[in-house]
Amino acid sequence: MFRINLISLLFFLFNSCTKHESLDFQDFIKISDKELTGIWFTDLNQAFVVGGTTWSAGIAASTKDTWKNWQLDSLSDKELFCISGTPNGQIIGMGIELWAYHLNESPLRIQKLKHSGPFRFIRSIAAYSNELVMAVNANGNGSIERFSIYADSTQTVFESRHELNTICYLDSLNWLAGGYGLVVHSKNGGKKWDTLDIQGDQFVDFSKTVQGSLFILGVAGTVYKISINPLRFEKIRKGGVIGSQAPLHAICFKDASEGMIAGENGFIQITRNSGDDWIVLDDLPVFDVKDIFFDGSSYWLCGSEGTIMSLKI
Repeated sequence: MFRINLISLLFFLFNSCTKHESLDFQDFIKISDKELTGIWFTDLNQAFVVGGTTWSAGIAASTKDTWKNWQLDSLSDKELFCISGTPNGQIIGMGIELWAYHLNESPLRIQKLKHSGPFRFIRSIAAYSNELVMAVNANGNGSIERFSIYADSTQTVFESRHELNTICYLDSLNWLAGGYGLVVHSKNGGKKWDTLDIQGDQFVDFSKTVQGSLFILGVAGTVYKISINPLRFEKIRKGGVIGSQAPLHAICFKDASEGMIAGENGFIQITRNSGDDWIVLDDLPVFDVKDIFFDGSSYWLCGSEGTIMSLKI
């Protein structure tokens, strides 16, 4: 009885210290019965999403009027996990297998990349240019694959015993990738990678603002703000124990101060002061959030059951 009462007391104290705020969504739509794993805007009107079901469907959808009308396409029998755009206007989706779907091209072009080694689960992709694209693999072990948008094969530039879930570039030479208890850094465009002393979470997503601010999220809720020159990691949110709460999947910051993290069971938390305070958003539709994109005006979230929602905070 004492143990039960103590647990109840701790739960009450935790929730009483957590700030909450009610918020209405701007837009809300379901475009499929399958999960959406990535969203990308090219401007305030045109957007792309990808997703599917692991071993049975890979889908993509696009809109040219913000969210009102979506064209849904079935691409393959394997799910797409991520999406990214290049400065040259290419929109690339990837997932199971090393196939790059060029979603903005008509007709759709599928880049079937050859590689050596085991099967690939591409969880994240970052495109600095048409000639310099890197993607991370999370199929048991991890790897980083480098290629161009017209290549017929990839170059495996890094391998790890731990899966990798997210990658981003600081410039053409400096790249970061994160995964299970691991963050690695390259100073020379992916030729050599160094393991950084950043641990304690399974890192799943980066967010880079237009102004250049950079953040990384762990599945248990750890958030680091990353400074460049010199490279420095500042923890602005302490995570819990992996597996003790609903997993977090996505982070998106508008600028150095305002941002959002989200994950399963409708959990969405925001900060307006660089992580000094974190506020749970209430009274919103509940779905598993897989990705967030800030289009310059609103935050766009996508996730389970083909859900897309926009918020202003």
